[in-house]
Amino acid sequence: MKKALGLMVLIFFIFGMCLALPKPQKKKQEEEKVIVPKEVGMVFDQGISTRVPRLDIPIEFTKFYFFPAQQNHVHSVFIFKMKNQDLGFQEIKLQTEKKTEKKENPQETVPVELITDLNAFLRFYKMEDGKITGIFREVYIPFQIKKKKEEYNPEEENFYSVGYPLPPGKYLLAFAVTSIDLTKIGTVYKEFELPNPLKLEKELVLTPIVFLKSFKKLQTVETLPAVHINSFRYSILEIVPKLDLTFSKTEQPDIFYYVYGARPNPQTNKYELEVTYQILKGEEAVIKFKPTVFEIPLVSHPLPLKKQDKFIEPGDYTLLIKIVDKVTNASLTKKVNFTFS
Repeated sequence: MKKALGLMVLIFFIFGMCLALPKPQKKKQEEEKVIVPKEVGMVFDQGISTRVPRLDIPIEFTKFYFFPAQQNHVHSVFIFKMKNQDLGFQEIKLQTEKKTEKKENPQETVPVELITDLNAFLRFYKMEDGKITGIFREVYIPFQIKKKKEEYNPEEENFYSVGYPLPPGKYLLAFAVTSIDLTKIGTVYKEFELPNPLKLEKELVLTPIVFLKSFKKLQTVETLPAVHINSFRYSILEIVPKLDLTFSKTEQPDIFYYVYGARPNPQTNKYELEVTYQILKGEEAVIKFKPTVFEIPLVSHPLPLKKQDKFIEPGDYTLLIKIVDKVTNASLTKKVNFTFS
């Protein structure tokens, strides 16, 4: 319960800060020279029509999240997976303190770390009526991954994240991870749409729901895009999402989402979002939660998988979410499948 209360306090703080996030780049920056190198640009040009990825470095997109940002922009978060064996790790001997001439243990080994340096390139294409209309923006992110040699597993697969604020609209993302010398280029493509709250009249749009595994408050907002391993950033939060949506008795779904299109009550300046949850087994509602009214459209709280203090039976379930804006009477319904083991 303390964890849930702590996050809710942060949620109100973030919302009160007008969703503190890095401001969109200025026009002068937008007009800077193209930053995707020609070797990568040629691969993008060949792949955008078919969306066929290049597999020098295999990349798998797994999740796409978005949240409100400043100046009517939307903070987009892209989650992808890569295996250690595909990333070109190299052994680096760590420096140790200088020893005296007389060695106490001549058999002592020098600690070794595995390091790989990589590039990430993002090219956002604008789209209209299913067709690409031009390049909107390009982003370059150098990043490094370190592993302890004794903990390195070539088959281990981690997820990585990149976040970037964009104006509302339809896009195609061409995403590449490359070796430093560009001899290895892995690509993947993602088509997506970001809502424009100014055009939503009596219509609600729900962001993709994040199931929280853990979170941490940071001291500052990230001002430059970066690649993060097994987590993502939003405002002053570092979030570890639960991606597989399989829960045990020692876990509890903790959900996080934003409702676009909601309007505050002009008399109180507070939102009145009535949210109702049901846990379905097939078509049967095994748990019905009482409706709860939220005063801001950024929502996070735990969702216990119990009925009368007894856990639901193991199996596949559906979370049904119904949201009604009591101010405008707009509503939406969302279903999310999950497994309880």
